[in-house]
Amino acid sequence: MQRLQELHADYTRRLLDGQNRAHGISQTVSYRNFLVQIGALMDRTVQDLNAARAVHAAALRDLQRTEQEQNKYEALIEREDLKASEAAEKAEQRAFEELAISRYIQQQRSNA
Repeated sequence: MQRLQELHADYTRRLLDGQNRAHGISQTVSYRNFLVQIGALMDRTVQDLNAARAVHAAALRDLQRTEQEQNKYEALIEREDLKASEAAEKAEQRAFEELAISRYIQQQRSNA
């Protein structure tokens, strides 16, 4: 964009210099036409840049939403893993308690 602006300024200066000197009409018309083309190109560049920025902003919003969903699912997975490990610990504790009770009962029977 900066290069286009520099080119536009240069040709504007050339056009003004040409108008101050006795140049041909065709050269002046050529400069003016070229300046119009550069102006249109700069406008198009600004439009394309704005469109690209809008697409980029939309992509960032989508990325943030996706990351939020991912974090939510990861938290759910962590909770389910914790529940599963707590359930396994309870089952293991219950098995140890049952084993201790059955040994105690066996011991009481053998002592009697």
